[in-house]
Amino acid sequence: MNSDIFRLEEPSEALPLFDGWDETIVWSALDGTMGEIYANRAMTAACAVLGDFAFLASPGQDEAAVQALLDDVQARTDHALILVAPDEAQFALCRSLVGEAEIGLRYATRKETGAFDPARLHRFAEDLPAGYALSGMTPEIWAQIREKGGWMRDFISNFADYASFSELALGVFALKDGEIVCGASAYSAFDGGIEVQITTHEAHRRRHLARACAAKLILGCLEKGLYPSWDAANRESLRLAQQLGYRFSHTYSVLLLEPKAAVEARTDKKYGEAAAQAASLLADEPEPVPCMANLAALLFETLDRVNWAGFYTVQPDGSLLLGPFQGKPACVRIARGRGVCGAACEAGKAQLVPDVHAFPGHIACDSASRSELVVPVVKDGAVRAVIDLDSPVQNRFTERERALAEKMAELLAEKL
Repeated sequence: MNSDIFRLEEPSEALPLFDGWDETIVWSALDGTMGEIYANRAMTAACAVLGDFAFLASPGQDEAAVQALLDDVQARTDHALILVAPDEAQFALCRSLVGEAEIGLRYATRKETGAFDPARLHRFAEDLPAGYALSGMTPEIWAQIREKGGWMRDFISNFADYASFSELALGVFALKDGEIVCGASAYSAFDGGIEVQITTHEAHRRRHLARACAAKLILGCLEKGLYPSWDAANRESLRLAQQLGYRFSHTYSVLLLEPKAAVEARTDKKYGEAAAQAASLLADEPEPVPCMANLAALLFETLDRVNWAGFYTVQPDGSLLLGPFQGKPACVRIARGRGVCGAACEAGKAQLVPDVHAFPGHIACDSASRSELVVPVVKDGAVRAVIDLDSPVQNRFTERERALAEKMAELLAEKL
Protein backbone atom coordinates (compact mmCIF):
# COMPACT_ATOMS: atom_id res chain seq x y z
CA MET A 1 0.00 0.00 0.00
CA ASN A 2 1.07 3.59 -0.61
CA SER A 3 2.14 5.25 2.66
CA ASP A 4 0.71 8.57 1.44
CA ILE A 5 -2.80 7.10 1.23
CA PHE A 6 -4.85 6.53 4.35
CA ARG A 7 -8.44 5.80 5.38
CA LEU A 8 -10.23 8.78 6.85
CA GLU A 9 -11.37 8.19 10.42
CA GLU A 10 -13.64 11.20 10.03
CA PRO A 11 -15.17 10.84 6.53
CA SER A 12 -16.66 14.34 6.55
CA GLU A 13 -13.12 15.74 6.22
CA ALA A 14 -13.37 14.86 2.52
CA LEU A 15 -16.56 16.87 2.02
CA PRO A 16 -14.81 19.75 0.16
CA LEU A 17 -13.44 17.28 -2.40
CA PHE A 18 -16.88 15.75 -3.07
CA ASP A 19 -18.82 19.00 -2.79
CA GLY A 20 -21.76 19.14 -5.20
CA TRP A 21 -21.53 15.48 -6.26
CA ASP A 22 -25.09 14.20 -6.27
CA GLU A 23 -24.33 10.52 -5.66
CA THR A 24 -25.84 8.56 -2.78
CA ILE A 25 -22.89 6.17 -2.42
CA VAL A 26 -20.70 9.21 -1.82
CA TRP A 27 -23.25 10.41 0.72
CA SER A 28 -23.22 7.00 2.44
CA ALA A 29 -19.47 7.20 2.91
CA LEU A 30 -19.42 10.89 3.89
CA ASP A 31 -22.10 10.52 6.56
CA GLY A 32 -20.44 7.39 7.96
CA THR A 33 -23.38 5.08 7.31
CA MET A 34 -21.32 2.61 5.25
CA GLY A 35 -18.34 2.46 2.95
CA GLU A 36 -14.88 3.97 3.40
CA ILE A 37 -13.06 7.05 2.16
CA TYR A 38 -9.35 7.05 1.32
CA ALA A 39 -7.33 10.19 0.69
CA ASN A 40 -3.77 11.42 0.30
CA ARG A 41 -2.06 13.28 3.15
CA ALA A 42 -2.34 16.62 1.39
CA MET A 43 -6.10 16.06 0.91
CA THR A 44 -6.03 16.91 -2.79
CA ALA A 45 -7.78 13.69 -3.82
CA ALA A 46 -10.11 11.18 -2.20
CA CYS A 47 -11.94 8.01 -3.14
CA ALA A 48 -15.19 6.74 -1.63
CA VAL A 49 -15.38 2.95 -1.85
CA LEU A 50 -18.56 0.97 -1.20
CA GLY A 51 -19.33 -2.49 -2.55
CA ASP A 52 -18.55 -2.61 -6.26
CA PHE A 53 -18.15 1.16 -6.64
CA ALA A 54 -15.29 3.62 -6.25
CA PHE A 55 -16.03 7.35 -6.56
CA LEU A 56 -12.80 9.31 -7.01
CA ALA A 57 -12.56 13.09 -6.79
CA SER A 58 -9.65 15.48 -7.23
CA PRO A 59 -10.99 18.95 -8.12
CA GLY A 60 -7.46 20.22 -8.74
CA GLN A 61 -6.63 17.13 -10.84
CA ASP A 62 -3.57 16.18 -8.79
CA GLU A 63 -2.20 13.50 -11.10
CA ALA A 64 0.24 12.00 -8.62
CA ALA A 65 -2.40 11.78 -5.88
CA VAL A 66 -4.98 10.24 -8.23
CA GLN A 67 -2.44 7.67 -9.42
CA ALA A 68 -1.56 6.79 -5.82
CA LEU A 69 -5.25 6.40 -4.92
CA LEU A 70 -5.95 4.21 -7.94
CA ASP A 71 -2.99 1.98 -7.14
CA ASP A 72 -4.04 1.73 -3.49
CA VAL A 73 -7.67 0.90 -4.26
CA GLN A 74 -6.64 -1.74 -6.81
CA ALA A 75 -4.28 -3.30 -4.29
CA ARG A 76 -6.99 -3.47 -1.61
CA THR A 77 -9.80 -5.01 -3.64
CA ASP A 78 -10.28 -8.65 -4.60
CA HIS A 79 -12.95 -7.90 -7.21
CA ALA A 80 -13.53 -5.47 -10.06
CA LEU A 81 -14.73 -1.99 -9.13
CA ILE A 82 -16.83 0.45 -11.12
CA LEU A 83 -14.80 3.66 -11.07
CA VAL A 84 -16.66 6.96 -11.30
CA ALA A 85 -15.38 10.54 -11.49
CA PRO A 86 -17.42 13.74 -10.98
CA ASP A 87 -16.82 15.34 -14.37
CA GLU A 88 -15.36 14.71 -17.81
CA ALA A 89 -11.96 16.24 -17.03
CA GLN A 90 -11.43 14.11 -13.92
CA PHE A 91 -12.71 11.03 -15.74
CA ALA A 92 -10.22 11.66 -18.55
CA LEU A 93 -7.42 11.89 -15.98
CA CYS A 94 -8.43 8.58 -14.40
CA ARG A 95 -8.71 6.95 -17.80
CA SER A 96 -5.21 8.08 -18.74
CA LEU A 97 -3.81 6.56 -15.57
CA VAL A 98 -5.46 3.15 -15.36
CA GLY A 99 -4.25 1.81 -18.70
CA GLU A 100 -6.37 -0.79 -20.43
CA ALA A 101 -9.83 -0.69 -18.87
CA GLU A 102 -13.35 -1.39 -20.03
CA ILE A 103 -15.48 1.74 -20.35
CA GLY A 104 -19.19 1.69 -19.56
CA LEU A 105 -22.13 4.07 -19.54
CA ARG A 106 -24.68 4.52 -16.76
CA TYR A 107 -27.88 6.55 -16.49
CA ALA A 108 -28.59 8.86 -13.56
CA THR A 109 -32.11 9.86 -12.55
CA ARG A 110 -33.16 13.08 -10.88
CA LYS A 111 -33.51 12.94 -7.11
CA GLU A 112 -37.01 14.36 -6.72
CA THR A 113 -38.96 13.49 -3.60
CA GLY A 114 -42.35 14.48 -5.02
CA ALA A 115 -42.13 12.64 -8.33
CA PHE A 116 -44.05 9.49 -7.40
CA ASP A 117 -47.75 8.71 -7.87
CA PRO A 118 -48.76 6.39 -4.99
CA ALA A 119 -51.95 5.22 -6.72
CA ARG A 120 -49.99 4.18 -9.82
CA LEU A 121 -47.38 2.45 -7.67
CA HIS A 122 -50.09 0.51 -5.83
CA ARG A 123 -51.46 -0.73 -9.17
CA PHE A 124 -47.99 -1.88 -10.22
CA ALA A 125 -47.41 -3.64 -6.89
CA GLU A 126 -50.65 -5.58 -7.26
CA ASP A 127 -49.97 -6.58 -10.87
CA LEU A 128 -48.50 -10.01 -10.16
CA PRO A 129 -48.93 -13.17 -12.25
CA ALA A 130 -50.68 -16.10 -10.63
CA GLY A 131 -48.43 -18.19 -8.40
CA TYR A 132 -46.19 -15.30 -7.29
CA ALA A 133 -46.27 -13.40 -4.00
CA LEU A 134 -44.41 -10.40 -2.59
CA SER A 135 -42.58 -10.40 0.72
CA GLY A 136 -40.57 -7.89 2.66
CA MET A 137 -37.22 -8.76 4.20
CA THR A 138 -37.51 -11.48 6.84
CA PRO A 139 -34.92 -13.63 8.62
CA GLU A 140 -35.84 -16.46 6.24
CA ILE A 141 -35.41 -14.28 3.15
CA TRP A 142 -32.07 -13.02 4.49
CA ALA A 143 -30.89 -16.58 5.11
CA GLN A 144 -31.90 -17.67 1.60
CA ILE A 145 -29.96 -14.82 0.02
CA ARG A 146 -26.88 -15.51 2.18
CA GLU A 147 -27.01 -19.21 1.33
CA LYS A 148 -27.56 -18.94 -2.42
CA GLY A 149 -25.74 -15.70 -3.29
CA GLY A 150 -25.14 -15.54 -7.03
CA TRP A 151 -27.52 -13.27 -8.92
CA MET A 152 -29.20 -12.12 -5.68
CA ARG A 153 -26.10 -11.45 -3.54
CA ASP A 154 -26.24 -7.65 -3.90
CA PHE A 155 -29.64 -7.51 -2.23
CA ILE A 156 -27.72 -7.62 1.08
CA SER A 157 -23.99 -7.69 0.22
CA ASN A 158 -23.15 -4.33 1.78
CA PHE A 159 -24.89 -4.96 5.10
CA ALA A 160 -23.20 -6.79 7.98
CA ASP A 161 -26.27 -8.66 9.22
CA TYR A 162 -30.05 -8.83 9.26
CA ALA A 163 -30.28 -6.41 12.18
CA SER A 164 -28.31 -3.66 10.44
CA PHE A 165 -30.32 -4.12 7.24
CA SER A 166 -33.59 -3.89 9.15
CA GLU A 167 -32.43 -0.72 10.86
CA LEU A 168 -31.21 1.07 7.75
CA ALA A 169 -32.97 -0.36 4.73
CA LEU A 170 -35.88 -2.10 3.04
CA GLY A 171 -36.30 -4.93 0.57
CA VAL A 172 -39.21 -6.43 -1.38
CA PHE A 173 -38.99 -9.85 -3.03
CA ALA A 174 -41.11 -11.86 -5.44
CA LEU A 175 -41.46 -15.50 -4.36
CA LYS A 176 -42.42 -18.56 -6.37
CA ASP A 177 -43.02 -21.65 -4.25
CA GLY A 178 -41.09 -19.98 -1.44
CA GLU A 179 -38.03 -19.26 -3.59
CA ILE A 180 -36.80 -15.76 -4.40
CA VAL A 181 -37.10 -15.08 -8.15
CA CYS A 182 -36.90 -11.28 -8.15
CA GLY A 183 -36.13 -8.51 -5.74
CA ALA A 184 -35.87 -4.77 -5.21
CA SER A 185 -33.67 -4.08 -2.24
CA ALA A 186 -31.20 -1.61 -0.78
CA TYR A 187 -27.77 -1.83 -2.34
CA SER A 188 -26.64 0.77 0.17
CA ALA A 189 -28.09 3.18 2.70
CA PHE A 190 -27.42 6.80 3.56
CA ASP A 191 -28.90 9.27 6.00
CA GLY A 192 -32.39 9.70 4.60
CA GLY A 193 -32.58 7.01 1.94
CA ILE A 194 -31.33 3.97 0.08
CA GLU A 195 -29.81 3.15 -3.30
CA VAL A 196 -32.05 0.64 -5.08
CA GLN A 197 -30.73 -2.70 -6.33
CA ILE A 198 -33.11 -4.66 -8.57
CA THR A 199 -32.59 -8.02 -10.24
CA THR A 200 -34.75 -10.82 -11.66
CA HIS A 201 -33.79 -14.44 -12.17
CA GLU A 202 -33.45 -15.04 -15.90
CA ALA A 203 -36.14 -17.75 -15.89
CA HIS A 204 -38.75 -15.33 -14.53
CA ARG A 205 -38.20 -12.20 -16.59
CA ARG A 206 -40.81 -10.36 -18.74
CA ARG A 207 -43.54 -10.86 -16.13
CA HIS A 208 -43.52 -7.41 -14.51
CA LEU A 209 -42.01 -8.85 -11.33
CA ALA A 210 -39.29 -6.18 -11.15
CA ARG A 211 -41.90 -3.45 -11.56
CA ALA A 212 -44.07 -4.91 -8.80
CA CYS A 213 -41.15 -5.31 -6.38
CA ALA A 214 -39.80 -1.83 -7.12
CA ALA A 215 -43.22 -0.20 -6.75
CA LYS A 216 -43.76 -1.89 -3.39
CA LEU A 217 -40.26 -0.87 -2.27
CA ILE A 218 -40.79 2.77 -3.25
CA LEU A 219 -44.11 2.85 -1.36
CA GLY A 220 -42.38 1.43 1.71
CA CYS A 221 -39.66 4.06 1.47
CA LEU A 222 -42.20 6.86 1.17
CA GLU A 223 -43.99 5.59 4.28
CA LYS A 224 -40.73 5.63 6.24
CA GLY A 225 -39.56 8.97 4.92
CA LEU A 226 -36.68 7.45 2.95
CA TYR A 227 -35.69 8.43 -0.56
CA PRO A 228 -35.29 5.44 -2.95
CA SER A 229 -32.47 6.59 -5.25
CA TRP A 230 -32.26 4.85 -8.63
CA ASP A 231 -29.10 4.75 -10.75
CA ALA A 232 -29.61 2.73 -13.93
CA ALA A 233 -26.92 0.42 -15.26
CA ASN A 234 -28.58 0.18 -18.70
CA ARG A 235 -31.45 1.52 -20.81
CA GLU A 236 -33.82 -1.25 -19.70
CA SER A 237 -33.32 -0.25 -16.07
CA LEU A 238 -33.87 3.39 -17.00
CA ARG A 239 -37.13 2.57 -18.80
CA LEU A 240 -38.41 0.76 -15.71
CA ALA A 241 -37.40 3.68 -13.51
CA GLN A 242 -39.33 6.07 -15.76
CA GLN A 243 -42.45 3.88 -15.55
CA LEU A 244 -42.23 4.18 -11.77
CA GLY A 245 -42.01 7.97 -11.82
CA TYR A 246 -38.30 8.75 -11.98
CA ARG A 247 -37.08 11.30 -14.51
CA PHE A 248 -33.87 10.94 -16.49
CA SER A 249 -31.04 13.28 -15.49
CA HIS A 250 -27.87 12.46 -17.44
CA THR A 251 -25.50 9.76 -18.60
CA TYR A 252 -22.01 9.33 -17.22
CA SER A 253 -19.04 7.17 -18.12
CA VAL A 254 -17.42 4.62 -15.81
CA LEU A 255 -14.26 2.53 -15.88
CA LEU A 256 -13.98 -1.08 -14.79
CA LEU A 257 -11.08 -1.08 -12.34
CA GLU A 258 -9.61 -4.56 -11.95
CA PRO A 259 -7.77 -5.83 -8.86
CA LYS A 260 -4.01 -5.36 -8.97
CA ALA A 261 -3.38 -9.12 -9.04
CA ALA A 262 -5.61 -9.57 -12.10
CA VAL A 263 -3.97 -6.66 -13.92
CA GLU A 264 -0.50 -8.02 -13.21
CA ALA A 265 -1.44 -11.52 -14.36
CA ARG A 266 -2.89 -10.20 -17.62
CA THR A 267 0.14 -7.97 -18.17
CA ASP A 268 2.58 -10.83 -17.59
CA LYS A 269 0.74 -12.95 -20.13
CA LYS A 270 0.64 -10.13 -22.67
CA TYR A 271 4.33 -9.31 -22.28
CA GLY A 272 5.28 -12.97 -22.50
CA GLU A 273 3.44 -13.25 -25.79
CA ALA A 274 5.12 -10.06 -27.05
CA ALA A 275 8.57 -11.41 -26.20
CA ALA A 276 7.82 -14.64 -28.05
CA GLN A 277 6.57 -12.68 -31.06
CA ALA A 278 9.72 -10.54 -31.01
CA ALA A 279 11.89 -13.65 -31.16
CA SER A 280 9.87 -14.94 -34.08
CA LEU A 281 10.07 -11.63 -35.97
CA LEU A 282 13.85 -11.46 -35.65
CA ALA A 283 14.61 -15.15 -36.14
CA ASP A 284 15.29 -15.12 -39.89
CA GLU A 285 16.26 -11.49 -40.45
CA PRO A 286 20.01 -10.67 -40.30
CA GLU A 287 19.74 -6.92 -41.01
CA PRO A 288 19.40 -4.71 -37.90
CA VAL A 289 17.24 -1.92 -39.39
CA PRO A 290 14.14 -4.04 -40.17
CA CYS A 291 14.62 -5.79 -36.83
CA MET A 292 14.54 -2.44 -35.01
CA ALA A 293 11.54 -1.33 -37.06
CA ASN A 294 9.52 -4.39 -36.11
CA LEU A 295 10.52 -4.20 -32.46
CA ALA A 296 9.53 -0.53 -32.29
CA ALA A 297 6.14 -1.34 -33.81
CA LEU A 298 5.66 -4.30 -31.47
CA LEU A 299 6.49 -2.27 -28.36
CA PHE A 300 4.22 0.58 -29.46
CA GLU A 301 1.31 -1.80 -30.01
CA THR A 302 1.90 -3.84 -26.85
CA LEU A 303 2.34 -1.07 -24.30
CA ASP A 304 -0.61 1.13 -23.35
CA ARG A 305 -0.13 4.81 -22.45
CA VAL A 306 3.01 5.10 -24.56
CA ASN A 307 3.44 7.98 -27.02
CA TRP A 308 6.86 7.04 -28.44
CA ALA A 309 8.79 3.81 -28.89
CA GLY A 310 11.98 3.51 -30.90
CA PHE A 311 15.75 3.27 -31.17
CA TYR A 312 18.83 5.41 -31.18
CA THR A 313 22.10 3.93 -32.43
CA VAL A 314 25.49 4.83 -30.99
CA GLN A 315 27.82 6.66 -33.41
CA PRO A 316 31.66 6.56 -33.42
CA ASP A 317 31.84 9.89 -31.55
CA GLY A 318 29.50 8.60 -28.82
CA SER A 319 26.49 10.58 -30.00
CA LEU A 320 23.14 8.95 -30.70
CA LEU A 321 21.43 8.85 -34.09
CA LEU A 322 17.69 8.37 -34.51
CA GLY A 323 16.68 4.91 -35.71
CA PRO A 324 13.34 3.25 -36.49
CA PHE A 325 10.51 4.42 -34.22
CA GLN A 326 6.75 4.79 -33.70
CA GLY A 327 5.27 8.12 -32.58
CA LYS A 328 5.78 11.81 -33.32
CA PRO A 329 8.90 13.09 -35.10
CA ALA A 330 11.84 12.99 -32.70
CA CYS A 331 15.25 14.52 -32.11
CA VAL A 332 17.54 13.24 -34.88
CA ARG A 333 20.81 13.45 -32.97
CA ILE A 334 21.56 13.44 -29.25
CA ALA A 335 24.98 14.53 -28.01
CA ARG A 336 27.00 12.10 -25.93
CA GLY A 337 25.78 11.87 -22.35
CA ARG A 338 22.73 14.11 -22.94
CA GLY A 339 19.27 13.28 -21.63
CA VAL A 340 17.97 9.94 -20.43
CA CYS A 341 19.24 8.15 -23.54
CA GLY A 342 22.73 9.53 -23.03
CA ALA A 343 22.64 8.55 -19.36
CA ALA A 344 21.73 4.97 -20.28
CA CYS A 345 24.66 4.82 -22.69
CA GLU A 346 27.12 6.24 -20.17
CA ALA A 347 25.95 3.93 -17.36
CA GLY A 348 25.47 0.89 -19.56
CA LYS A 349 22.23 0.06 -17.78
CA ALA A 350 18.54 0.84 -17.98
CA GLN A 351 17.20 4.22 -16.87
CA LEU A 352 13.65 4.17 -15.48
CA VAL A 353 12.51 7.77 -14.98
CA PRO A 354 9.10 8.28 -13.29
CA ASP A 355 9.05 12.05 -13.92
CA VAL A 356 11.16 13.37 -16.80
CA HIS A 357 10.78 16.97 -15.58
CA ALA A 358 12.75 16.01 -12.48
CA PHE A 359 15.56 14.45 -14.52
CA PRO A 360 18.53 16.82 -15.01
CA GLY A 361 19.18 17.54 -18.67
CA HIS A 362 16.06 15.84 -20.00
CA ILE A 363 15.55 16.43 -23.72
CA ALA A 364 11.92 17.22 -24.52
CA CYS A 365 11.40 15.93 -28.06
CA ASP A 366 7.68 15.76 -27.23
CA SER A 367 6.43 18.12 -24.52
CA ALA A 368 3.61 15.68 -23.72
CA SER A 369 6.02 13.06 -22.39
CA ARG A 370 6.00 12.69 -18.61
CA SER A 371 7.95 9.48 -17.92
CA GLU A 372 10.59 7.51 -19.79
CA LEU A 373 12.35 4.15 -19.94
CA VAL A 374 15.63 3.70 -21.80
CA VAL A 375 17.32 0.30 -22.13
CA PRO A 376 20.79 -0.10 -23.67
CA VAL A 377 21.47 -2.70 -26.34
CA VAL A 378 24.85 -4.19 -25.40
CA LYS A 379 27.12 -6.41 -27.53
CA ASP A 380 30.64 -7.49 -26.67
CA GLY A 381 30.57 -5.24 -23.62
CA ALA A 382 29.76 -2.07 -25.54
CA VAL A 383 26.48 -0.15 -25.89
CA ARG A 384 25.51 -0.22 -29.57
CA ALA A 385 22.01 1.26 -29.36
CA VAL A 386 19.23 2.12 -26.93
CA ILE A 387 15.52 1.34 -26.78
CA ASP A 388 13.65 4.52 -25.82
CA LEU A 389 10.07 4.48 -24.49
CA ASP A 390 8.08 7.62 -23.58
CA SER A 391 4.72 8.00 -21.86
CA PRO A 392 2.39 10.98 -21.40
CA VAL A 393 1.73 9.98 -17.76
CA GLN A 394 3.99 9.95 -14.74
CA ASN A 395 5.20 6.66 -13.24
CA ARG A 396 4.13 4.71 -16.32
CA PHE A 397 7.01 2.25 -16.42
CA THR A 398 7.74 -0.54 -13.96
CA GLU A 399 10.16 -3.45 -13.72
CA ARG A 400 7.76 -5.38 -15.96
CA GLU A 401 8.26 -3.00 -18.88
CA ARG A 402 11.97 -2.89 -18.15
CA ALA A 403 12.23 -6.69 -18.32
CA LEU A 404 10.32 -6.77 -21.62
CA ALA A 405 12.53 -4.09 -23.19
CA GLU A 406 15.68 -5.82 -21.94
CA LYS A 407 14.53 -9.08 -23.52
CA MET A 408 14.08 -7.29 -26.83
CA ALA A 409 17.47 -5.61 -26.43
CA GLU A 410 19.06 -9.05 -26.03
CA LEU A 411 17.38 -10.26 -29.22
CA LEU A 412 18.50 -7.18 -31.16
CA ALA A 413 22.10 -7.39 -29.92
CA GLU A 414 22.51 -10.60 -31.87
CA LYS A 415 21.85 -8.65 -35.09
CA LEU A 416 24.35 -5.84 -34.46
